[in-house]
Amino acid sequence: MRAKAKLVGAIALLALVLSACRDSLPQSSLNPAGPVADTEADLFSLVFWIAVAVFVIVEGLLLVFLIKYRHRPGTEPSQVHGNTRLEIGWTILPSLLLAVLAVPTVSTIWELARKPTGKKRR
Repeated sequence: MRAKAKLVGAIALLALVLSACRDSLPQSSLNPAGPVADTEADLFSLVFWIAVAVFVIVEGLLLVFLIKYRHRPGTEPSQVHGNTRLEIGWTILPSLLLAVLAVPTVSTIWELARKPTGKKRR
């Protein structure tokens, strides 16, 4: 059974790799070619850069705390049950961030859902 699963996985991987080798249909989400694609790309860029900032902040804090509070021989860390202010903060901050991201996302959805006005674009 394992050999069969490996064979199916290898065939699927080969099909994926071969499908990426086609030159005649260059498609790129990062090179929009129309007004709708431009709108979607702008929203993608906004969300992407906010996600990058969150990632850098979280990983930076993780490294700081890993180094600052690493285990040292002969010491026992104090046990803390909880910090209500901190827990409220890390619940409210992501909620606010998601609410901020929801505004341009919903407005983009509404903009793209409008019926065309009938004007021809070049």
